[in-house]
Amino acid sequence: MFGYVRIYKPDLRVRDASYYRNVYCSLCQQIGHDYGLPYRYFVSYDLTFLAIVLNAFKDSEELHSYRCPFNPFKKGKVYIDSSILKYGAFINYHMVIYKLKDNILDDHSFFARILYKIMVHDRGYLKNKKKYDTSKLDAILDELYLNENMDHSFDELTDLFGRYLQALLEGYSDTYPGELSQLVYLLGKWIYLIDAYDDLDEDIKDSSFNLLNTLENKEDLDTKVENMHYILMDWMGQLFEEIEWQNHDELLYNILFTATQLTYERIKNKRMA
Repeated sequence: MFGYVRIYKPDLRVRDASYYRNVYCSLCQQIGHDYGLPYRYFVSYDLTFLAIVLNAFKDSEELHSYRCPFNPFKKGKVYIDSSILKYGAFINYHMVIYKLKDNILDDHSFFARILYKIMVHDRGYLKNKKKYDTSKLDAILDELYLNENMDHSFDELTDLFGRYLQALLEGYSDTYPGELSQLVYLLGKWIYLIDAYDDLDEDIKDSSFNLLNTLENKEDLDTKVENMHYILMDWMGQLFEEIEWQNHDELLYNILFTATQLTYERIKNKRMA
């Protein structure tokens, strides 16, 4: 479901590309610090994006330095609020736990069951779980999982994932602009749509659930997906222009519009090949 929110590096200024890399590495370090070195493997581009969004409304003077354990000669630094890194690291870890839970229910994976039991009882995780309330996030994903298995409508399912991204934002703070909340909601709908489009052929082959199979009229699916993609991008673009970003606006534009457009085109071209 995740992994579609990335940068398109060739269009980025060196400064923005460096900032993105440093936030990614700082988040990786925070995960290792809070939960252990092996869990750095699960560091997510999606949570890197969330951290940059959360920091886009702060004039942070807090300098975060790091040294990569896999490359000890690599040292970096970035201005970002440490509370954002701690929140991002927790959500990253929590999302892995939920994904493992999902795999246990769907595939009865023995490996997932073992790793789930280890991660869910981690002392650092249990401590931070008291600080960050995940009940809303979990309830939305539980409802999404239930509705997928009951073949609910396209709008109901994309709405739930949009609300999930809103909840990720609000889990850190509810003081962000309403336009930003609406923007991440639409991004959530786009992610759910593009994930379904990417997996459509494989899901049909495996007789697995796919969002696009909930559409009443499945004729010319590629054109329907194209129309929905551009409608969502247009709405997001209007909201993006209304938001008074304090920093990182060019980097976020690259992620939200340049990279997402290229992701859509890559998936479309793969299907047409």
